[in-house]
Amino acid sequence: MQKGLLAIGGAVVVAVLVGLLRDAILIGLRRGWLVVRSLRVRLAERLSQRTRLRFVPSGTGIEQQIDVDLRPQSPVNIEFSTEIPQISLWFNITNRSGLDLIFDRMLIEFWVGQPTIYSGSILRRFSLPAGGTEKDVYFPAHLAPPQQEQIRRRANDKGLVDEVSINLTAYFQSERGWFEVRRHINYRDVLVKGLPTPETKAQLPVQQAQNRQVPAPPQQKQYHPQPTLDQILASIAARQERQRKAERLRPLFTKALAAQAMLIEAVNLLWVVRKQEEALNKFNHAIAAFQPLRSPLSLDPEGEALVKIFDKALAEYGVLEAMIRNQEQLLAAHSSSAVEYAERVERQWKLTQAIENEMKQTVQETLKALGE
Repeated sequence: MQKGLLAIGGAVVVAVLVGLLRDAILIGLRRGWLVVRSLRVRLAERLSQRTRLRFVPSGTGIEQQIDVDLRPQSPVNIEFSTEIPQISLWFNITNRSGLDLIFDRMLIEFWVGQPTIYSGSILRRFSLPAGGTEKDVYFPAHLAPPQQEQIRRRANDKGLVDEVSINLTAYFQSERGWFEVRRHINYRDVLVKGLPTPETKAQLPVQQAQNRQVPAPPQQKQYHPQPTLDQILASIAARQERQRKAERLRPLFTKALAAQAMLIEAVNLLWVVRKQEEALNKFNHAIAAFQPLRSPLSLDPEGEALVKIFDKALAEYGVLEAMIRNQEQLLAAHSSSAVEYAERVERQWKLTQAIENEMKQTVQETLKALGE
């Protein structure tokens, strides 16, 4: 009897120990599976991050399936009749590949003979799914007096430029990495709107004679107090002072815009193609070009505003340079935060790029206020 009870008790103890051992094994297997699954997820994320950050080498055929062309209807517009002459370009971008893409940016060089008329960029990001097309991607650029003169020399008697050339480099992001698409486009017979032609010059005296022959409509007489002689002289003096200031500031503004454009080229070299030595040289040239302008610009409040804008661009360039160095360290260490930090660097790059438009707008508003 006693031996039977001991046997039963032993069997119970063995069953309990077996159950506990089984539970421990199951718990260990589950925890091990969770660890392995977590490692797989982290490894996949890291591989995906590294893939999204790298450039896919040319020759894969994907870049040949991305079409970047001028739109069919009036893709190139050169306008001299507006208050500030400008060029406008419109592009159609088609993704014939099987990958979903994100258009990141496009660098543009616009040529009318030699040298380059304008260099700029399109920074509007948008999705471009497989088989999709983005139409009427717009690029505007204002023309400085030397650029206007270059176009006038190339235009014929009918106001047409025989041929313009466009060099562009577009960057696309995908799950397989970054793609770079380069294109060279020639476009012929571009009309320069607002440029006087022999026909318009011949019609001008006829129109003026017709305008003189048309009697003016009768107007109701209204009483207006006549200005005094002092008021007239003061008005003339103020207008002459504005004209002198505009004539003094106009060449300074042109040189300041050129220095700012040089600085933006340094920004693009630093961020887009990561040529730090070339970017530093371009940066130093921009500073050297702007330095002689500081004193004459600072004589007027309008010029002082441009000095502050350029100094702000220098400061933002320094921030961008430091952030790119930090990003390269994160990439070298295979840090999981490299992708998130890359987005911060991109926002800083776009912020620095936008300062060029701020300076252009300031110049336009200043010249408009001075009666230009």
